[in-house]
Amino acid sequence: MVNIQSLCESWLPVLETSYVIYQVQPYFRNFKKRLVKSPKLYFRDTGLACALLGIRSAESLATYYQKGAIFENFIFNELAKGYYNKGYRPPFYFWRDHAQYEVDMLINRGISLDPVELKSGKTFRKDFFKQLDWFQSITDIPTGPSTVVYGGDEDWEFENKSCSAGKK
Repeated sequence: MVNIQSLCESWLPVLETSYVIYQVQPYFRNFKKRLVKSPKLYFRDTGLACALLGIRSAESLATYYQKGAIFENFIFNELAKGYYNKGYRPPFYFWRDHAQYEVDMLINRGISLDPVELKSGKTFRKDFFKQLDWFQSITDIPTGPSTVVYGGDEDWEFENKSCSAGKK
């Protein structure tokens, strides 16, 4: 009998070395909470991810039950390109505790962390900032402005918060 977990674990280094996937590590320093400490996996090519999932058109993706995960993966890739083009490794992390509070992306600026929430929805809602506000209320680490990237067309500005349209 084949142990699926060990098979998957043995292939992870091959897929990473081949630039098919990459891992984003959790941020867990300076927290007194029980946090998730296992990394998230992302595809470097969301087109390949969609093909492997059987998603063959934009219409299929729009109705796919996990389109938010594909959107998140896509935004990670796009933001990482800016760092790679400057010769830097992207300083990206995520944060999640065992009560399922989560921040999709933390950008480590050295002196602060910038919390970012990624939402595939096309309509902006102020509650997109709920997880970010909660994170900022419990952390003792200096944080930059909260940012939400969403699948809509308009940018929004609030006090120390911004919301960027993912489709421009």
